[in-house]
Amino acid sequence: MVQFAHPIRCSQETLLSQNLLVKCPKCQQRLQVKPLATESRVTCPKCQTVLKIGAEKPAVSQPSTPAAQAIPTPAPRPASNRVQRQPPAPAGFEFPATPATGSIPGHAPRPRTGSNASFPGARPSGPRKTGSKSIPKPVLIGGVAVALVLLLGGIVGAAIMLSSGANDARTASSSSNSNDVSGGNENPSGSENPSSRTNPPRRFGHLIPKTSYEFPDLGEPLKVYPSGVRRYFVEINLPGQRHSGEMQFHVWIPAGEHAERSLPSVLVAPAGTNLLHGASLSRTDDYDKETLPYAEAGMIAVMYSLDGGLPDNVTPGTPMAMRALVEAYPKFATAAAGIANAVRAREFVLQKIETAAPEKLHYAGHSSAANVALLTGAWPGPPIGGVIAYAGAYDLQARLADLTNDPAVYQMFGNLHTFVITSSPKRQVAGLRCPVFVFHARDDSNVPFQHAEEFVSELKQADKNVTFETVTSGGHYSPMINTGIPRAIAWIEKQHPS
Repeated sequence: MVQFAHPIRCSQETLLSQNLLVKCPKCQQRLQVKPLATESRVTCPKCQTVLKIGAEKPAVSQPSTPAAQAIPTPAPRPASNRVQRQPPAPAGFEFPATPATGSIPGHAPRPRTGSNASFPGARPSGPRKTGSKSIPKPVLIGGVAVALVLLLGGIVGAAIMLSSGANDARTASSSSNSNDVSGGNENPSGSENPSSRTNPPRRFGHLIPKTSYEFPDLGEPLKVYPSGVRRYFVEINLPGQRHSGEMQFHVWIPAGEHAERSLPSVLVAPAGTNLLHGASLSRTDDYDKETLPYAEAGMIAVMYSLDGGLPDNVTPGTPMAMRALVEAYPKFATAAAGIANAVRAREFVLQKIETAAPEKLHYAGHSSAANVALLTGAWPGPPIGGVIAYAGAYDLQARLADLTNDPAVYQMFGNLHTFVITSSPKRQVAGLRCPVFVFHARDDSNVPFQHAEEFVSELKQADKNVTFETVTSGGHYSPMINTGIPRAIAWIEKQHPS
């Protein structure tokens, strides 16, 4: 289609006295034109754009089209040696074994150019194409209105999808009362086994405590159970921290007197998130079903918070919930999907609980919290006793496929594609250097049992130390309470006999 540029006006004297040097506004081709005495039109030989060249008082008669002679475009200037600054990417993290994003089927990286570089998936900027006829204003206004409606629908839909998983674990917990029966001191010892754990690479520097902080004492117990177990609640607020500076801990200490650095410990993150935000804790939280059995078996149990928690007054599926999620996601990503919180929890336990043995420390979690435990086990930090995963979302790319392919979600969550890859336990099998306990029910309707089978198969193929325990029925939550935790306790006792 022939496209018209803006007319080029000049005086009558200029038209009659000399040739004109004209630049095509579309392709920037320079043309040398011998004009007529009246308004004339020149066709660009490169892009076929018609240029109007006329006097300030154009004649009425029909102009002819003189031939135009193309002038070679001058060579471009040499590129500058200065490095152009790019807009900062949203906070995220990277594991050493992460493959290139372009190698993942169905997840090709979207272009990031121009002013849209800070939004993964944004369309590249460039010169607009202009037609010979402008769009009528009523049609333009209507198109914009339809686009806004579609965008709003996408955002609300994403909010419903994202927030629908927030209360899964709590809902399952409340329903488990039915008769559902199913068949600063990174290393206090001052030494580390280099053969079992590699030194953290430089990109993990933000997860390694730079300063030794004095954490608050446990204080007075909130509750003493009939078994003699004592429960404490501790809050920390460390200054100048990008992550894990404000955390809460519930601590269960077993009854009796114990020797220094003799007891196993199990550190558990709260479950029930959609894997894009964290969770805070309060004094009134009741996680006894998920933690008390460890303490009654003679182990230290600790529930720790995750950065990027949502406010308590947010209703799932509402625009307010989406805004809260958009604000929480960068905090959760900066904390490396909870790894930083797990590292801080270990530091707290080994500083304030003298009976905790570093080599007997385990990370455990259910559902979304199982991912935190597995990712922490893959983090190349100090040696740990093992990882316990109950019904985890092992393949995060499959879990969040609908969201990662939604352009509206890409506009709201920076660096989402990379975050989903690096925070998927299935992508971090190579980094696991500790024993792994996996538990899953075959009839789990939240996370397919097939995902657990595939994850365990990859662990075995990589020659990892893995124990796979299953039950035939019970769903997503109750089997962990009734069967999973007792089997995990036996697994820990077998590893560390007293």
